Amino acid sequence: MHDATTKIAEDQLDSALLESHLQQRWQATAISALAILVCYVLLYHSRSGLLLNIWVAAALAILLGRALCVAVIDKVGSLEKQIQLQYVLVGLSGAVWGSLCLLWKNDLALPDQLIIVLFPLAMTVGAVLAYGTWLPAFYCFAGPAQIPMIIVFITSGATATAKIALPALCFMVVQVLLARSYHSQLRHSLELKLLNERLVSNLSAHNAELLKAQGEANAANVAKNEFLARMSHEIRTPINGVMGMADMLSKSNLDNQQAKAVANLRTSGDTLLSLINELLDVSTLESGNHELVLEDFDLHQLLHKQVLAHQDKAEAKGLTVELSIADQVPVTINGDTRRLQQILTSLIGNAIKFSERGEINLTVDLTNSDQAGKCIRYAVADNGVGIEPEHQSTIFDVFQQGDGSITRRFGGSGLGLSIAKSFTELMDGHISVASTVGIGSTFFVDIPMRLATNQLVENSAFENSNNEANHGSPARVLVAEDNPINQTVITAMLEGFDCDVTLVENGEEALQAIAECEFDIVFMDCQMPVMDGLSATQTARERGDKLPIVAVTANVMKGDRERCLAAGMNDYVSKPLVAERLHVMLSNWVYQHGQRTAAA
Repeated sequence: MHDATTKIAEDQLDSALLESHLQQRWQATAISALAILVCYVLLYHSRSGLLLNIWVAAALAILLGRALCVAVIDKVGSLEKQIQLQYVLVGLSGAVWGSLCLLWKNDLALPDQLIIVLFPLAMTVGAVLAYGTWLPAFYCFAGPAQIPMIIVFITSGATATAKIALPALCFMVVQVLLARSYHSQLRHSLELKLLNERLVSNLSAHNAELLKAQGEANAANVAKNEFLARMSHEIRTPINGVMGMADMLSKSNLDNQQAKAVANLRTSGDTLLSLINELLDVSTLESGNHELVLEDFDLHQLLHKQVLAHQDKAEAKGLTVELSIADQVPVTINGDTRRLQQILTSLIGNAIKFSERGEINLTVDLTNSDQAGKCIRYAVADNGVGIEPEHQSTIFDVFQQGDGSITRRFGGSGLGLSIAKSFTELMDGHISVASTVGIGSTFFVDIPMRLATNQLVENSAFENSNNEANHGSPARVLVAEDNPINQTVITAMLEGFDCDVTLVENGEEALQAIAECEFDIVFMDCQMPVMDGLSATQTARERGDKLPIVAVTANVMKGDRERCLAAGMNDYVSKPLVAERLHVMLSNWVYQHGQRTAAA
């Protein structure tokens, strides 16, 4: 009897996983079509010519056939035949991206080579989530998408190109392992769900089993967070290299076509990074691990910086961003600056995205709330497309973006407003929207006002970060980083600030370098072979080294910053690196403390 019950549960589990996979057919088809068009636009001016046109035509033909099959797959007959047809469709989609390697030439421009390499890899990363629910489908996609590229690299005749084959093969193996891990976690979560439903129906007789299942569910949630943290770290490290190299390329002598390709590469990297951050925020909010970091700050300065940060993107669309602050709004308040910035960035960014004309107005005033008392109201108004009344009640839900046409027209993940709502409620506030289709929308965020506890110093580190007068000789910087590409990126950024950079590859070498030479600051990666950055920092502090050590890491989950500071590090920057952030670190820990003046 027990075996029969287990068999029924396994059948239910397989059916649920398969149903989840089949539900994503249209979404995967739409994403593939968009990716093919983007790839064609980026490679249009390359020297691929006829081959590119043939590839795009064949790809769209296969995609059209796939769309027709998806439309009628439910009428095929038995579930087994549907599955077989689905394998063929997914395999053809993978072959589309695998055939992109036919455009590879050893003398292609570097941006074009990066596009040919990165698009199949990126699509296979997406396939981990899209097809990870049903592993055979993932294998049908990943093999045809990546194996041809590896073969082309090996047979290219160029030594540098052939060397890429091994990392590409390793990357494919890692993706398979991640897909298996993701599938295993989904399967385990569904299994727990079925078990939980059975226990709830017999609560009085099975209370002990219910508690056990709850513990297993918590363990599964912990495993999910660990998986996201690992995924974030593994993805951020190569993104740092991609975006850093793109930044370096943008500063070199490029013609208009190359400059545009590099700009598109950087924009794609920023979009991918934003999506990763949003997914991490959603996961952390769901697990209840978000905590407010309250501090006194200059609200007016924060608001002006927000407007300035969005001005270029708005001007590119012919828009303006205006700020209006009521006289009664205090200059200095107490709150969580990072969460407030994320809320305003999401609202202003959406206003720009969905507007084609007019201006974006950020209005800040005081208001009274029956529940929270005096609140600061942030209102972001636009002249965009507006939101249908029936969609306004769900616009703050996860993955919601009005109707489907909004997603197709403007893109986006549908996570920004959900995260803004969660952060607003975390601060005991309230978010709402008033919108008229064709006229525009206004989003209101009311957050209880907390007066500052101390008077802020007017000249902040940020304001002084651009003042490098009389610094004397170049800053002596030690960089501990094991990844060769990231070494190149951070060295180029620091040398751009006239720094004298010394590179080491692990914590042990960093300790030896600190003992033998004098440095003004150390940028220390946290995960390195031989000795990691945290252990190296602890050892340095124990033996009395007092020089500033700044963590440079792809770990961005809750508690990572605290672990770095607890190990004795002075500050923390996350990957992908931004030159301006490194500049602030130099200003805060080298120039502002007078070390360069003394050294001079």
